[in-house]
Amino acid sequence: RAALAIPKGPEREEFIDQGSAKILKSMEAWKEQTKTGLSSVTERFERLHEIYYGKDRDFTNYPPVKMQPHMPKVRLGILPDSWFQAFYNKTGVLGPYILALGVPTFLISKEYWVLDPEGMVLLVSVPALIAFVKKYGQRIKEMEAKKANELNESVIVRPIEAAKDSGRDLVRLTESQLQSSPIVFEEAFKAKREILDLQLEEEYRRRLAEVARTVERRMTYHVELAAAKKSFQQQHLVQWVLDGVTKSITPQQEKEAIQQCIRELRALAPKTA
Repeated sequence: RAALAIPKGPEREEFIDQGSAKILKSMEAWKEQTKTGLSSVTERFERLHEIYYGKDRDFTNYPPVKMQPHMPKVRLGILPDSWFQAFYNKTGVLGPYILALGVPTFLISKEYWVLDPEGMVLLVSVPALIAFVKKYGQRIKEMEAKKANELNESVIVRPIEAAKDSGRDLVRLTESQLQSSPIVFEEAFKAKREILDLQLEEEYRRRLAEVARTVERRMTYHVELAAAKKSFQQQHLVQWVLDGVTKSITPQQEKEAIQQCIRELRALAPKTA
């Protein structure tokens, strides 16, 4: 109704100009706001990237720490498997187990470790801790994974989806504002049509240039083919004439020609002397 209630006469153009100016002003404001937000985010990201991954960072001695998606493999319930792998090259497979049993045995035999009540508590606490990890470790792991997923959803996924939704809403609002103003919609349609005409003209000129290049290459090929054919015919004709003249000379004529040359040389010898 608001779109149809446009006054007529001189007031119509003024009303349309005001509506177009408002739409353009809102679009420019949104553009500046978006540009400012993106520039601030870009500057902050570049500053952090320069701090953590700049040219002054020593990647050899201090490589970037990568978070593992799953807990590393363990032995005996609580001991990391990497500790056992470190002994394999030196002591073999049984080296870590012998070390684990030999060190306490050595300490107890030399009485460096006295089995007092606190030591007995330690001997009981270790199997209890292993049993606790075996029974409740998977549940705790699932709980932590659930918390991590919720944190990822709240910090990364939801803000991105909200930004996408706000962008779609802004696009729909802009389209509705454009459609609500007939003159703006008409000008936008004309602009799109002119852009399409320019694209068609560009494609036509590109194809026309491609046709011209193709015709030029073919004409050049035919000219070179005719020149090569003419050169081959000339060489063949000259060789044919030479072969015919060579075959027509008899041994007697060749001998007479040689004697005639010798006589002429003898006649020229006194003159040169």
